[in-house]
Order: sequence, then structure tokens, then C-alpha cells
Amino acid sequence: EAMAQAIFRDWSRKNEVELETCIASELIKQKILQIGDGYRAKNSELKEPGLPFIRAGNLKDGFSTDEADVLSEASIEKAGDKLSKVGDVAFTSKGTVGRFARVSAHTPKFVYSPQICFWRSLDPSSIRPSILYCWMTSPHFIDQLYGFAGQTDMAPYVSLRDQRMMKVPRFGASQHHVADKLDPLMELQANNVAENSTLTSVRDLLLPRLMSGEITLKDAETLAEAAE
Repeated sequence: EAMAQAIFRDWSRKNEVELETCIASELIKQKILQIGDGYRAKNSELKEPGLPFIRAGNLKDGFSTDEADVLSEASIEKAGDKLSKVGDVAFTSKGTVGRFARVSAHTPKFVYSPQICFWRSLDPSSIRPSILYCWMTSPHFIDQLYGFAGQTDMAPYVSLRDQRMMKVPRFGASQHHVADKLDPLMELQANNVAENSTLTSVRDLLLPRLMSGEITLKDAETLAEAAE
């Protein structure tokens, strides 16, 4: 990801003067961009089986679904477009504002809670998802985010109305050349995260059994290789 961010920074620096900016609401009207928040679920809707219901606490260096609440199958349809989609850029918009995560092909399907907002490219020919993510995690977006978050005397909060007033570049055709470099790097990063998660689960499963003598080191190695 650091490599992808460096490529984006270099490109945006060289093209900063050429990039036009507009208000996010203009891109929404043109159906290029969607800005949304999560589904307001009742306690009675949180039960298995269903999909993980991701709150702010589940957004830490990605999406942690292991200990998340579950939105029941009967309520998933009600959530509509508040279900995650590959390419979404999500961030915490209340309390601890500005924790980011990107939905990749390796991310388990989930439902957003109201504590999280998401930006979604509806037209990749106008905004490539990888470009959107790199821009939103850059100072150009974060400075705007913190500026709106600091407007209230209460806990930091950035409303959907605030987000629709943010300035967004029109990245132009040159973004595709850059995004073609970013996409494989971000896919590799997401694949590494998924692999690390699998290996962590295997370690947590095997280590207690190994320490207790229930299995031998050779058995553990065999099981670990099978998990890979």
C-alpha cells in the first residue's frame, strides 16, 4: 500500500495544477459518486444467521468481522445499498473520526452501521476506486474531514451534508494510467492481509494444542501447510 500511495502522490503532485475541483454533490447528481452511511438497525434485527454489522470498533486497519454483531437475513434486504461493495472507501465519521478501510475482493460481505460512512465510485471511467482510496487517505481529503469534524462543541462528527460539500478533484483521463499501476499493488496488499489473517487463525488454533502436547511439531507443520 505504501508503494501505491507513493505512486499516487507523485502523480497528483505533477498534475495538481491541471486537476479541476468540484463539490462532491455535483458528482452525486451526475451519478459518478455515492456518499452514504450505515443502516439504522433495531436490536431485534441483530441476530444470526445474517451478515456482519460493522461498527466503528470493527474498523481497525481493515474490517474486523470476527466479533461484529450480525444483521439478520430478514433485514439485509432492508439495508439496500448499505451493503459493502468491492471498491468502497469507508471511514469512521463519529467520535474517533478518520479511521479508513478499503473493501477488497477478499473482504467478507457486511452491512455498514451509522457510525461509518462510505464513498463509492459509481462510474469507474470517471473515478477509479483505487484513485478514490488514495485521494481520500491523503491530506487533501483528511484536512477537509478534520475541518468539518471540529465545527461542533460535542464529539467530533462529520455529517453526510458536510461530506457533500467537500471539494473533490476531477481526475481526468490520466488517472487510468496510474490506476493500472495501483490496482495490482492494492490487490497484492489485500491478498497479504487475507493470508496473514488465515495464518493467525491457524497459529491460534495449533499453538495451544502444541504446547499441551496434544499434537507434535511435525503434526503442526503439516496442518499449517494444509491451511496455506
